[in-house]
Order: sequence, then C-alpha cells, then structure tokens
Amino acid sequence: MRCFLAVILFVLAASLPARADLRAAEFDARLLTVGEKRFLQAALAFDGKYRGLLDGAWGAGSQQALEDWAGRRFVTFGDVAPLVAGFDGERRRNGWARLGSDDSVTFLAPVLRLDLDESDRDSVTLRSPDDSLLVRVLFDAAARTNAMHDWLASNHAGPERLYWTDRDGRRVTAGRLDTGRSVYLRSERFGRLFATVVVQFEPRMTGAAQVVIASIARGPQDDLALPARGALAGLAAGASPPAGGRITLPPAAATGKQAAVPAPTAEPARGSGTGFYVNNTDIVTAAHVIDGCRVLSLTDGTTLTVVASDIRLDLAVVTSGRRSDAWLGIDGGTAPRLGESVFAVGYPLRGLYGSGLTVTGGNLSTLPDPADGRGRMMISAPVQPGNSGGPVLNRAGVVVGVVVSRADDIFVLRQSGALPQNMNFAVGLDTLRGFLVRARVVMPSVASETGRPEDGLTDGVQAAVVPVLCH
Repeated sequence: MRCFLAVILFVLAASLPARADLRAAEFDARLLTVGEKRFLQAALAFDGKYRGLLDGAWGAGSQQALEDWAGRRFVTFGDVAPLVAGFDGERRRNGWARLGSDDSVTFLAPVLRLDLDESDRDSVTLRSPDDSLLVRVLFDAAARTNAMHDWLASNHAGPERLYWTDRDGRRVTAGRLDTGRSVYLRSERFGRLFATVVVQFEPRMTGAAQVVIASIARGPQDDLALPARGALAGLAAGASPPAGGRITLPPAAATGKQAAVPAPTAEPARGSGTGFYVNNTDIVTAAHVIDGCRVLSLTDGTTLTVVASDIRLDLAVVTSGRRSDAWLGIDGGTAPRLGESVFAVGYPLRGLYGSGLTVTGGNLSTLPDPADGRGRMMISAPVQPGNSGGPVLNRAGVVVGVVVSRADDIFVLRQSGALPQNMNFAVGLDTLRGFLVRARVVMPSVASETGRPEDGLTDGVQAAVVPVLCH
C-alpha cells in the first residue's frame, strides 16, 4: 500500500505545472491544500455561488459553484486569480477570523466590521454599526431553542421556501421575514443545552452572511489563510491578517462536552473562598479570593484559569477544564426587593469547623446605591471568611448577588462604640451581569436546577457552589 501511494504522489508531483505556467493550467482541486480549498469555498460563498460548508472537501457542488462563477466549464488557475485576490482583500480589510468556543461551536466573522452589543445580556451578540448584519450565539434548553425555530417557521414570508432540517442533534431553519431581513438559525445539542448561532442580515450583506453561515462548525476550525507555498500563493498578494481581531468570545461555553483537563495541582492551599458555576465551565467568585494566588484550583486539584477580574467591583470569573452538570441561573427577571428574604451559600472557615457547604438566612437590608458605582447591597444573612465569592439567593433560588465582605468589627466599634450586627455586603445582580457581559461569559437563561432555599438546597444547587482554593 505504501508503495502504491508513493507512486501516485510521484505521478501527481511530476504532473504539477511550473509556477510560471500555473495560470494557463486547467484548475485542478487535487493540487490544493485543504486550507486553500476552504479559502476558495469562502470566496465563492461571498460571491453568492456556493451554499455548502467550508470543509475543504472539493466535491461536485464546489466545482459547479466555481464553473457557475466563471460562466464556463473549462476553468484555468488564471481564471481563479481575481476570485482569490478579491476575497483576500475582503479578508484583510474586514479582519475575517475564527470566533467561538472549541468546546461547542466556532464560526468565521468579519470582526473589524462588527461591534459587541454589551446591552444584550442573554447572549453574545455582534452587529454591524448600521445593523445590516447580526451574529448571535446563545445557549438554551430544548424548549426555548425549539420555540425560536418554530417562530421563524411561522413568520417566514418568502419568496423562497422555508428551509429546515432536524436530525442528529442539529436543527437548522432558514427563512425571510416580511421586513426583507433573512434569518438563519443553527442549533447544536451539547448535553441538555443547545448552542445556537443566529445570523440575521439585510440583502446587501448576503455575501458576508453566507460566509458566516457556511463556516459554522462543531468544535475547532482554522482561520482562513493562503499557505505561502500553496498553489494559490501567487494568485493573491498581501499578508495574512491577524488571527484574532478586536472581538473574542467566551473561552468556555455551556456545553456537555468533556474538554481536556489541566494537570491537577498538588500544592497545598494557603487560603480559600467560594465560587459558583454560571454555566458548566465558568465560575464566579470574588476578586480578592484569587488576588495574589500563583495557582487556583478546585478541591479535586483541577486547575482554574482566570478569565476576568475587577478589583474595584471585587468580582472575578475563572474557568475549569472539568465540566459541571450544575450551574446557577443569572436571571434578573425580577428585581431584588428591599427587605426580602435572602440566603448566603458558601464555605466559611473551611478546615477550621469542617469543610461542608453552609447556608445562612437573612434579609436584603439595603439596595445598591447608583451613586456608589460598585453595586453594593447590604444583607443581614451571617457570613464569615470563606463565604466571599458565594452566591446570595432569593426565596426562588435565583442569584441576586455575590458575597464580597462583612463590616469591619473594630472600625465600627471605634466609630460607634458598638459591635455591628449582621452587616454584610454583596455585589448586586445588575453589576454582576454587566461584569459577565464584558467578560464575554455566556449565561444560560435557565439554571440546571432550582428550588426554594428555605425548603433545603437541591442537589443541583449544592453541586453548583464550590470552594475556590488559592495556592
């Protein structure tokens, strides 16, 4: 078999035209690398001729698209030159780059042409300044995901027929609204959640939208590039654009897929706090819990990586290579009310009086002061060192804050002559959500499991709250 393959490769190599003669040679996709074929597929998609995937598999559909673009069946490499050069200019000008999470879905987007919409708190939304192109990524349960697809199907206005498919854990719906905007939905199942990419676009943005749509894939993919030594290298001038751009998406999203796990740390912890999963990889805690730590870990030794930290707000988010089946919802549907019952959940004084999860109850004593800028609210639920970073839940089991501090006993005693009674502080919900949006952290609209804390914490809530160890 090896000898047979060697003969084939020798024959192909011998048949390659010299670079000087390449433009006159008939186009032959067998002379291209997978990356070059993906590049050509993207160029044809941008030109409106190709509707397949950017997979580098050059079949009959890709060849027909090329011939349709050229307007004839006999196509030379020279004929392809303006197509390659034109899209390479588009790629460099608008910064086409790979976005998404390798653990769920990735796609290509013109990142220099899009802005991150920080007002969208339920998803990661990128939109052009004139709103002619919108790309949104969200994670939701099956019921809400199906409702999106059903909505598009019922609001499709044509003139093309509605496109839809639903198989193998993937649902795709594509249609056009009566406003003239086209909408494409692709949802991929990961465990109990679906990762959905939504592409909405005006007719004038069809080319760019088709490249985004064709590039959507489960897991990692390469950026578009022209290999320096490839057969198409001489057909387009200019250097490759940066692999990144000014927009990045969450490094870990809410999926059920097991990712590579960092090597556990065996170093003893010098301190600890509390954190809670907000999707099945990302953990919210207090910034002072992780400040100055050389290594962060869970109790099983799994290393944690810092995604974002804000000392002024005293908030941080870290990500874990180990997937959690439980997380807490950051809903925000109901505004916290002064005096309502709240519950602080965490791991106080860990190692001194045991290491189990504790729950204390109290009231929301003060609401955040807009003039403060840090979103602090006061709670009467007792907290101790180690509670920092833990969630504050309301009676419905929804997160309304993050524990960050307690009143300084000595300071209050010196100032007032009395010891403070249950004066503890948490960062409020709006500030938390704004921090997570800026950190590009995906927040599923539903928790993995909820319950009334006053009736006892459910297994899901207990599993979602974890000690964060500082080494």
